[in-house]
Amino acid sequence: MTRYFFNRPIQIDPQDLQTFDRYRPIIEDWEAFLDSLRRPLPFTVWTNTLRTTAQELQEHLHTEGIALSPVSWYPDAFFWQTPEERTGSTIAYQAGLYHVQEEVSMLSGFLLDAQPRERVVDMCAAPGNKTAQIAVQMQNTGTLIANDRSLGRIKAMRRVLERLGVYNTTLLCEDAGNLPKRSGPFDRVMVDVPCSCEGTSRKNPGVLRKLCNLPYDQLGGLQRAILRKAVLLCKPGGRIVYSTCTYAPEENECVIDHVLQQYPPDTLRVIPIRIPHLTTAPGLSEWKNQRFDSRLQYAARLYPHLNDTGGFFVCVLEKVLPIEEDETTATSPSNPAFFAFNQAPSQDSTPHTPPQDSPSQALPQEQASLTQASLTQASLTQALPQEQASLTQASLTQASLTQASPQNTPQAPSQAAFAQGQAQAQAQAQAQAQAHLEAITLSDPSPYLALLEQRFGIPPSIFSQMRLVQTSNKVIAMTCRDHLPPVRPKPEIIGVPFMRCDSALPKITTNAILTFGRFATQHIIDLTPEEAHAYIRRIPLPLGPQHLQRTHHHGYVILRCRGIILGLGVFRGDASGGTLESQFPKSWMLQNESTNDTTDDPRESTTDGFDPPSPQDPRPSNKQI
Repeated sequence: MTRYFFNRPIQIDPQDLQTFDRYRPIIEDWEAFLDSLRRPLPFTVWTNTLRTTAQELQEHLHTEGIALSPVSWYPDAFFWQTPEERTGSTIAYQAGLYHVQEEVSMLSGFLLDAQPRERVVDMCAAPGNKTAQIAVQMQNTGTLIANDRSLGRIKAMRRVLERLGVYNTTLLCEDAGNLPKRSGPFDRVMVDVPCSCEGTSRKNPGVLRKLCNLPYDQLGGLQRAILRKAVLLCKPGGRIVYSTCTYAPEENECVIDHVLQQYPPDTLRVIPIRIPHLTTAPGLSEWKNQRFDSRLQYAARLYPHLNDTGGFFVCVLEKVLPIEEDETTATSPSNPAFFAFNQAPSQDSTPHTPPQDSPSQALPQEQASLTQASLTQASLTQALPQEQASLTQASLTQASLTQASPQNTPQAPSQAAFAQGQAQAQAQAQAQAQAHLEAITLSDPSPYLALLEQRFGIPPSIFSQMRLVQTSNKVIAMTCRDHLPPVRPKPEIIGVPFMRCDSALPKITTNAILTFGRFATQHIIDLTPEEAHAYIRRIPLPLGPQHLQRTHHHGYVILRCRGIILGLGVFRGDASGGTLESQFPKSWMLQNESTNDTTDDPRESTTDGFDPPSPQDPRPSNKQI
């Protein structure tokens, strides 16, 4: 089977590969490892099941002349088999039916296996690939907090979420190691930390030239601070996934080992990782005369020659007992070389940026009953000790991650009192968050929904599980009904834009049309593939009577191609014909043209994604939405 990533050879200076000589003792079949670094990386996508199915995606792409083959270990993911086609130029991509993500980068989200209606945090979330992956697992329900310290990267991440129709998210701009306790607790925590990005060299060979004199120890200090905070934010019975795209033990086993030593042995459990059809190497037992906790053998190392992927490290932790702890001091790097190096791309083709020096606040956990939902993508099965809180974990079916449980450990009275106090504090924080959310929720959204029903025939009843919030005078956002963002830190973005309301008549956004346009019954125009590509490039289109079977009124219209909703346009004319003016977001179009579309690069500038007509082309009158 032929698989493609970039249709170009990899040019690597042999001297650059000497950077990896330090790993010769720990990597079996060294020559195969080096050979794999000289080959292009296979290219993978996953299906956005919020909008389509894997079978439908294959059919859509087949009509565009693109062949896919399944990724054996990940449901609904595919290898791209058509080298001449740019992935971001397809109609299906623009409509958010799939997302581009490197195969090995999907692993951490696969193992997190977030469930609907859970509370989840992605601590270092930009550029948003893993956040989107998690949101799809959660079926757009519950609360997904996506955090990154860079506001520019957050804005770029928003574009990813909007295109895919993800709205169960709140975006924060905070140092990951300093997220306050009131933002939690969480059922699952994704810790895809800033790293040296060594494992991305097949995709970005330039990273090899940046590895000389790399301050691994300072990287490890930052990563330890973030992981300690993740442990504190996680609920008892919850799961933490720690991952990097590097081979360096200083950033992997050393970090996990250090954090394991901070707590009693029964506090955290390392869950073995065994995934059918995916070959992994175990975590290291020692490095440079440093012995590690024996449980680290259950972590997974992925080398490029094992599965024809990039390099990766992942470890799955389960928090068994609550933690009573004072503030923990975060260790942030001070060497300027660290910040310069962190411009290297990560496994998601984008650099992580480290947090500034700041103390990490400890988060005590509530002692509450938690029943984990059945996990369907990986099997992580083990018995849990009896606590004052009942922790029940269902079996997983596709990967076997098993471990025996320790003896039952009764709680000391002081621990029970601590847990009770924290439960009360968390209940108070949740009540404050709920009160704040209700304050910004539209009390009567019916006028806005009536506009959609009047123009497009979209029934208001389909929004019954949605919450419309207004955090500014310009935009009404949408999120799911059970979403509960924190009050502090103050969210940058809640949900995704639903309507822009800074003009005489509110305008529904492109991402809202992509999500709800399938319910429309009128003012729909079907385009040919050639016309659809012109629409995406914002080229005005002449329309004849053959286009106007489901509309003939001047105003906003929904565009569709082969059953795929594309977005919004403005029709100017009458039943005999006229002109279609594209409302496809400029930021989406420009970024797709300027990248190779292997991922959404947050270094590109973005805008709101709202594109009102120019002054020369005014909006339709108030009588026509």
